[in-house]
Amino acid sequence: MNYHLGHIPVLLNLLVINRNWNSYFRTFIALKYAYSNVAFFESQEKAFLKVNGILNISDKTFKRHLNKLVEIGFLGIDKKQSYYIRSYNHLKTAYELKKTRKVEFTLKDLDKGNFTAYLYGSTVGYIAFKKQNRNKWEVLKKDGINQSHKFLKYQKVKLEYTPPLSSRYLEFYIKASKSQINKQLINAKELGYIHYEKHTEFTGLTANNITHVLRLRQGKGAFPYCFGGFIYISHSNKFKAILSYKRENR
Repeated sequence: MNYHLGHIPVLLNLLVINRNWNSYFRTFIALKYAYSNVAFFESQEKAFLKVNGILNISDKTFKRHLNKLVEIGFLGIDKKQSYYIRSYNHLKTAYELKKTRKVEFTLKDLDKGNFTAYLYGSTVGYIAFKKQNRNKWEVLKKDGINQSHKFLKYQKVKLEYTPPLSSRYLEFYIKASKSQINKQLINAKELGYIHYEKHTEFTGLTANNITHVLRLRQGKGAFPYCFGGFIYISHSNKFKAILSYKRENR
């Protein structure tokens, strides 16, 4: 059975990716939900026993994670050497994160094979969600509706496409290599954290026209290439958010 554990600020997920804190954050989340009523624990050994059924890591690794979490301010230590678990609001203030959206989180997402894919899928899903909303306002205004933002957000507009996001666009947000982003997004798609479609256009032009096509397409977010003697154009993937996002309280 999969238990819903609440929501995590999506910009916190992005921060963790960009600082390469994935494994530490996974331990933090496990502790946070294991001690949801008190946000406090005294014994490393008891805490380890309480969460290791989920984390499946060694006690040595667990202690290393605790030390790192204290160092980066996700955990605090009092004078008696007891640990207290920082709130999301505290972390957003400490790292100057804006209030935007929070994303659903379930017990299965803590699985070692799922967690990094969840972080990437939830983050790119949010980026796609934002871009799709901007597209919605553009469609409404193009149809002659020029009302306030408050009015527009209640209009139901079905877009027939998901927003195209280039690798360069994603790299602006996610400080990882193109190959790393692509690898994690493949995993995220397979695990149901994000949906995307590849779009390749057949031009009908023969390969001897490639120089001309490259010049025409330069800077337009598309990559012409030759296959079987003809020119194809690889466009940016189109993404769609799968997870549920809620607005954070102001």
